[in-house]
Parts: sequence; structure tokens; C-alpha cells
Amino acid sequence: MFEDAEKLEPGQRELFAALKKESSDAANIYLGAVLTFQRESNPDRIAQCAHGVRELMNELPKYLDVPIYEESSQKLGDFADSLSVAWNAMKEKARWPGDPPWNGEIDSLLRKVLKKTETLVQARVQILEGRRSQVKEIIRKKNFSIVPPPSNIENLKAKEWEEYRSYFVRTAHHAPTTIEEFKSNLIHFERLLLDYLQPRTFETQ
Repeated sequence: MFEDAEKLEPGQRELFAALKKESSDAANIYLGAVLTFQRESNPDRIAQCAHGVRELMNELPKYLDVPIYEESSQKLGDFADSLSVAWNAMKEKARWPGDPPWNGEIDSLLRKVLKKTETLVQARVQILEGRRSQVKEIIRKKNFSIVPPPSNIENLKAKEWEEYRSYFVRTAHHAPTTIEEFKSNLIHFERLLLDYLQPRTFETQ
């Protein structure tokens, strides 16, 4: 499959080579995603490419051998599923919502729903913070200087990474987007990732 890398744009070939140095699997995921997007006859090429990019972002810490944060790999959907089970049980057996809506003291079923709702909200915060911490580990490992970057810059870079990830996750699930918007996100994410993997020295710049 590596011979297909010749079909990539120059900057993409540079990123492919940088990924290949870290992991053939990571390079393959990236290459597959880009080649899928290049296939204009594929009507689902945007979503499929976004799926590949999302997988690359999720698996990158493993390929770069940085500490894995448990929170970063958790899925919010698991917490939502748990809340859904409690919600349905409450609707079947509890006095709330009722007709007309009941507004008395909460019972054990409603209390369970409220607790699981709180858990869901807290989980979202923990997952986001875990993902950002994971990105910071990548930044620190690939930092061109022995001096770590300022914490506020780390936070900005981690936030930027999460913005790209959120976009690719939405797009993988067929959220509305355009070719131009997708290209812009992909190109700028590729540049960001290449800067992480292959930081430019002052001489290079």
C-alpha cells in the first residue's frame, strides 16, 4: 500500500513519512483516509475520510508511546446509555412525569436519574480534560526544545486539536459540511500534526 503514497500531495507525503517513522499502522490509517477522499466517485468519501482521521487521532498516543490517559479513551455514549436505562425505568414506574405532570417530592427512581445525569455531565468534563492532557503529552514528547512550551500555549494547542477532532467526529457521522470546509479542516490539521511529529527548527523555518 505504501506505493500509493505517490498519489498524495507533497505536504501529505511529508506527513505520511513522518507517521511511518512512528508506526506503519498509523501511516496506513492516514493514507487510507486520504486516498478515500481522493476517490471522487465515492459519494460517501467525506464521511469515510473523516472516520479514518478520527481513528488516527484516537490511536496516535499509542503509536507515539506516550502515557495513555484512561479518561481520554472513555466514551460519553456509555454514560448516556446508562442514563437512558434509568430514564425509561422512571417513565414506566415513577409518578413523574404523569398527566398532569407530578411535582411532588422526588422518589428513588427520579433520584437515580438525577444522579446518573450528574455523572454524565462530570464524565464529559473528565473526557475532554483527558483528551487535552493526552495531546499535551504528544506536544511535550515532540517539543523541539528541551524547554517545555508555556502552559497557556499548550492549552491553546490542545484546544485546537480537540476542535479538529470534534469536527471530524461530527463529519464521520454525516453532519452537514462542504467540500471546501472539509478540505480546509483536513489541510490545517495535517499541518498541525506534522508540526507535532516533525517540529521545524529555527534553521528549517
